Amino acid sequence: MNKRTLESRVSEKLGIPQYKVNLFINTLLDSITESLEQNEEVSIRGFGTFLPKRQKTRPVRNPQNGVPCMLEPSVTVKFSVGSDLKKRLNEDSHIQK
Repeated sequence: MNKRTLESRVSEKLGIPQYKVNLFINTLLDSITESLEQNEEVSIRGFGTFLPKRQKTRPVRNPQNGVPCMLEPSVTVKFSVGSDLKKRLNEDSHIQK
């Protein structure tokens, strides 16, 4: 699912115009991003937790020529699934065989 599909589904379920749903989703994502930029954990109870994680400088190889180099430190985001979401995803009706 992409953002546009999500907006459509929420708009249909709530009977709200899609432009308002778009504004809400953009505001939500901006708020989460701002918190992560400030090195804050973002927890959505039952859904999961977003945690900023600083990666250290590490040696890597250029895949095109095999030349070793150092990768600069960067920040990534770790997501830990919440118990309610995990339980719902592991119900028998959702398991694909």
